[in-house]
Amino acid sequence: MIRFEQIKKNPLVRFIWQVGVLLLLFCPVMQAQSLSNSSFESWSSFGSPPTDYEDPDGWTSTNGVVAFSFIPTTKITDSYSSIYAAQIRTIGIFGEYPTSILCNGDPPKDFINFSLDIIRGGTPITSTPNKLLGYYKYIPDTTASDTAYAVVILKKYNVSTGNIDTTGLGTLTFQPASNYTAFQVNINEINSAITPDSIVVAFFNKSSASDIGKLIIDSLSLSTTVGVPENPHFSTSLRISPNPFQCCTEIQTYIQGSLEGELIIYDVLGGIQARILLPPGNNVIQIDNPKLPKGVYFCSFYIQGQLVETKRMVRVR
Repeated sequence: MIRFEQIKKNPLVRFIWQVGVLLLLFCPVMQAQSLSNSSFESWSSFGSPPTDYEDPDGWTSTNGVVAFSFIPTTKITDSYSSIYAAQIRTIGIFGEYPTSILCNGDPPKDFINFSLDIIRGGTPITSTPNKLLGYYKYIPDTTASDTAYAVVILKKYNVSTGNIDTTGLGTLTFQPASNYTAFQVNINEINSAITPDSIVVAFFNKSSASDIGKLIIDSLSLSTTVGVPENPHFSTSLRISPNPFQCCTEIQTYIQGSLEGELIIYDVLGGIQARILLPPGNNVIQIDNPKLPKGVYFCSFYIQGQLVETKRMVRVR
């Protein structure tokens, strides 16, 4: 046993002791930068037959709100690495097909809409990642308007207001892929003045009328690397005015060259509220939708399928 007197007198012992203390202090910080159960190897059972189900540890799915009917999220052995992967399907209930969701953390369950309040899910972080990486398969039913996508939200709880401040957002729509394919969700900074304390990672599988489509996710990781943009040869711009707005606002975009773009407007749960294709050059889009509820939205600007910018929109009335 090393006594305190030895630590003070012996420089070598003191150095080893200091290194040990540093490791104890910083190991939890390094672990916090990884997503819990990122390869979906560990699962736990919930409920009792006939409404029992499994969820991956550290994650919550809509299994908990639809287990009385079917189980949309399951573990499968068709994995990219290790043993298991997470498979997300859309299951019909009472003639409807609610969107199946898998989200990290413990978001509240919405039993009325068969959904999850993902903005209140997530897990802690102590640095700011700018990418979510992973591998996927996506086999949609092409006859049923299937869609699968990922949403990543960086956020911080505001103690003074009791609200959640969104500091970053990334979205990705998955393209059909019968073999495992690498994917990357770029996380765009929305509010650089606030350092996030949590990250929400959510995967969605949506269908209008089919149980066939399936999204498989595996081997997730977060990246904080700063690199050169993948497409540095084009110039773009995105402006929203007024913002915040009451009933209508104007979105202006510019795309240099002959490339085409797309605007997608999301709500805070990752639901798509509008999708607008953009030709090259200057574009002016009027947003005037009286049915759009007041709240926070995110306008994501894509060029050739690559997310290049996201801005926050707020409807106040």
